Amino acid sequence: PEEQEAGCSAVNAAWFERLGLGRQLELALEEQPSVAAKIGRCLVACARSGRDEGAELFVSPEDGGAGPRQRVVVLRLRPETLTVPERLRLLLRREFLHVADMLDPAFGYEPRLRAPALAPAKAWALATSAILTERNRHRHDLLAGAPPGEETAQEMKEILSEFWGVNGREDLLQTLQALDEGGHRQGFERLGAQLERLSDEQIKAYLASQGYPDELAHRIEVVTRWYRPLGAKSLLGWDYARYVSLCRWGYAAGYLGEDEAWARILPVARRLQRTFGSWRELGDNYLIGRQFWSLQQTRDNGRLYVEVYQKLLADPQSPWNRHAWATSLEDR
Repeated sequence: PEEQEAGCSAVNAAWFERLGLGRQLELALEEQPSVAAKIGRCLVACARSGRDEGAELFVSPEDGGAGPRQRVVVLRLRPETLTVPERLRLLLRREFLHVADMLDPAFGYEPRLRAPALAPAKAWALATSAILTERNRHRHDLLAGAPPGEETAQEMKEILSEFWGVNGREDLLQTLQALDEGGHRQGFERLGAQLERLSDEQIKAYLASQGYPDELAHRIEVVTRWYRPLGAKSLLGWDYARYVSLCRWGYAAGYLGEDEAWARILPVARRLQRTFGSWRELGDNYLIGRQFWSLQQTRDNGRLYVEVYQKLLADPQSPWNRHAWATSLEDR
């Protein structure tokens, strides 16, 4: 398998060069000579969606002074982007400008997470939203998910507007209230209670009467599998992990004050800690809730969220491994 993979990589690289797909990268690097001079390699990988496109800077760990730290840029692109020169040129300019900033000592880029400056309870509370934070490539150790500023505020406003229909403080407060008072767990529990009273044949007849819609059939499948095992926990992890993310984005967007955001996040974190027994269990609940929420999203990118979940469990530097589940949440 390893030899086969190496062979495929060699063929891909040969065709990448033969088709001249690297020329735009070379031109973009010529515009940023400081980047070209300071990185060891620039790798191109396939992005699964437009949201995943961009450049990441990886720096090897300190090795006790035995040699310089190696810097590698990984550029994730969709195949269609590579074939549209103007679109590719604009994207590369933007991304290499970011890389140039990170390579500037004055920027203070830290390739590895610093020891959390937050109180343990607050750092733990933010970790309840780690799946979305990691998926969005935001920082786990900052309430806003990124350094404060106009760019961060605009990004979070766009996330809130596009994915939640939240365009101001009142929208945000109403959305938080809806999650707190029921969220998706309300529909999950209602459907579960209904299905408990029906036989398999009655469930099939009901689906037939509705025309076998895929979304409904999918929800019934998820509820049938998880309603009893989850019991009173329901989809609490899914609803409240998103609640924490909303508070973080709302703070970054200027819709919530810092104290106000923490006043909402910490009680929710305590409830999650009382309800679940580990980060793994909380993550499992989040993924189940996401499946219940949308069949289409599960098909489109559900695997990406599973990969994020697995990374958070395995990476020693992830917030789930840096903050013990049993951390006291009374310390502010």
